[in-house]
Amino acid sequence: MTNHSRRAPALVISLIVAGGLAPLLLYWWVVGRAPSVSPSEALAALGAPQTQAVLVDIRDPDAFAASHLDGAVSWPLREIGLGRGLPAGLSGKTLFLICDGGLSSARAVPKVRKLTSAPLYSVRGGIQGWIFHGGVGSSGRFCASRSSSGNVTGFPFKTTTPLEQWLAVLHAFVLKPLYTIAALVLVVLLWRNSATDMSALRWGLLAFFIGEEACAANFLFLGDASLLLEYLHDYGMVLCFGFCAYTLIAGLDSRVIRYSAPGARCAFLGVCRTCIKNAPVPCGLERMFFLVLPAALVLATMPLFLTPEPLVYTTEILHRTYALSHPVVHQVFESKICAVAALVLLGISLLVFCFKWNGRVRWAELFFAAGLGPMGFSLFRLVLFWAYREDLGRFNLWEEVTEFLFVASVAGVLWIFRKGLLARDAQGESPAMVNPGPRV
Repeated sequence: MTNHSRRAPALVISLIVAGGLAPLLLYWWVVGRAPSVSPSEALAALGAPQTQAVLVDIRDPDAFAASHLDGAVSWPLREIGLGRGLPAGLSGKTLFLICDGGLSSARAVPKVRKLTSAPLYSVRGGIQGWIFHGGVGSSGRFCASRSSSGNVTGFPFKTTTPLEQWLAVLHAFVLKPLYTIAALVLVVLLWRNSATDMSALRWGLLAFFIGEEACAANFLFLGDASLLLEYLHDYGMVLCFGFCAYTLIAGLDSRVIRYSAPGARCAFLGVCRTCIKNAPVPCGLERMFFLVLPAALVLATMPLFLTPEPLVYTTEILHRTYALSHPVVHQVFESKICAVAALVLLGISLLVFCFKWNGRVRWAELFFAAGLGPMGFSLFRLVLFWAYREDLGRFNLWEEVTEFLFVASVAGVLWIFRKGLLARDAQGESPAMVNPGPRV
C-alpha cells in the first residue's frame, strides 16, 4: 500500500469534518453569540399590553422608506457605528433589532450594547424570516412610508398557476422520494466495491442521500424553519459534488487514460508523441493541468461578486398557503463561504502540483476534486437562484429535476458499463484498479 493510500482516508475525513464545522462556527461567531428571538417571540412582546418594546429597523434609510414593518423605528447601522448614543424614545426600552436577513442585526447587537443596559435582541431571520414565519397583526405587516395615507399592505404574495401547483406537488412528493430511494439503492449496490472511483461515488451518493433526507425532514416536520437541516442539505450536495469529481478524475485516469500506471500506455501518447514514462520530456497532461487549475480558480471567484438578495413571498398550492424563501444566510454560504473554500482547496492543489516530489499528482488530484465540490455547488445554486429569484417555485422545481437527472445518469452509466465498473476479481477489486501503482 502506498503512502498516499494510507494517508488519503484520514485527509478526506479531516477535510469533511473541518469543512462542515467551519461554516457552523462562523455562523455562531457572527450571529449565534448575539441574544436573539424568533419573529413570533418579537411580535408577541411588541403586541403585549403597555409594552416597553420597540422594533428597530437598522437598514439604510432608503430601504426603510421603500417598505418596513409597521411600527418599526429607523436607526441605520452606519449611525449605530458612530456611537453617538440612543435616538430619542429608545432609552430604557427593550430593543428588537431587525435587518433584511438577520446577519447585520446580530452584528449590531454588541455596538448597541455599549449604549444601553436595557434588554436587547436581534430578530432571527430578519424581515425575510418575519414574513416567512407568517407574522400577523398590525405590527407584523408592511407599511409603505412613502404613502401619505400610511395604509398598511399585506405580505408579498405571488399567484401560482394550477399547472405550477401540480408540478410543485409532483417534484416534492413523487420526484424527490424516487431519486433519493434510487440513490440509496446505488449506495447499497456499491457498498462492497473497493475500487477507488466506485468507492468515491458511493460516498458521494451517501452524502447526497443524507442531505436530501435532511431537506425532506425540514420540509415535512419543521416547515422549512430549521437553518441547521437546510445547511446539512447544502453540505451534502457540496460533498456529493466533490466525491463525484474525484470519481471522474480517478476513473478516467485508471480505466481510460492510464496516466498513473507506470507500465501502461497513456491514452494521450497519440497526441503527445513522446511520453514522460519513457523519456525525459515534459508531460502534456501535466502541462494541461496548469491551464485548467488557474481557469478553475478564476471561475471560483465569480460568486464572490454577487450581493445576497432577501427574497420571500407567500403563494397558494392546492388551496393551502405556503411561504417560499431562500434565506440570506444560505445565500452567504453558497456565494461566499463555498467560493472561499473552493479558492483555498484549488490553490493548495496548484501549490502541490508545482513541487516535484513522488505522489504529488495524486495529492493534487485529491485537492482539486475537493475544491470542485464547493465550487460546483456554488455555481449550481448561483445559476438557479439568479435565474429564478423572482419565482422560487421554479427554482425548487429545476433543482429537483436536476438532481433526478443526476441520479438517473449515474444509474445509467453504471448499467451500461456494469461489466467493467461493477465486476470483481477474487480479491473483491475491480480488475482495472488492481495495483495501478504510484505516479513517479
